[in-house]
Amino acid sequence: MVAPVVRKFLEQQLARGGTGYWNPLLPPYQVDLTDTDMSFLLGQSTAFDELRQAISDAFDPPVVDSFLSSLSASGIKLRDFDAVLPELSNMLGGAYRKSETFSTSASNLYRRLDRTEQELLRKYFKGKLDQLKSDPRFAALPNKYPGVFAEV
Repeated sequence: MVAPVVRKFLEQQLARGGTGYWNPLLPPYQVDLTDTDMSFLLGQSTAFDELRQAISDAFDPPVVDSFLSSLSASGIKLRDFDAVLPELSNMLGGAYRKSETFSTSASNLYRRLDRTEQELLRKYFKGKLDQLKSDPRFAALPNKYPGVFAEV
């Protein structure tokens, strides 16, 4: 039961990349777990998982340009998580089993989260934003969407 959760956590850690993240091939061969890491390992609600996936999808290279274009058209600044949250509704979706419901509102999902999950989600969003800003593949995006990247 624990192995799939740890595998998912390690895959997420390794997907981040960069020199500031853990590399299991280089010393130290272990990773210190933070409170956020432990919360991830202990599990979150389905609503949290859906919103985390929506954030990941929004910052995915094939989608990020259209996501930022949508924010720009709405006059939303990327640093304003509360304003961005409803725009993440477009990223919800995926495969569902018979008994599952289809979520259509990121704001409603967010309200269902407990305070700890809300804070974890905000940190996750900020991490994805920082990762986007530091990725040389997307260096032109702040110039293309200056209003979106402006400070709140």
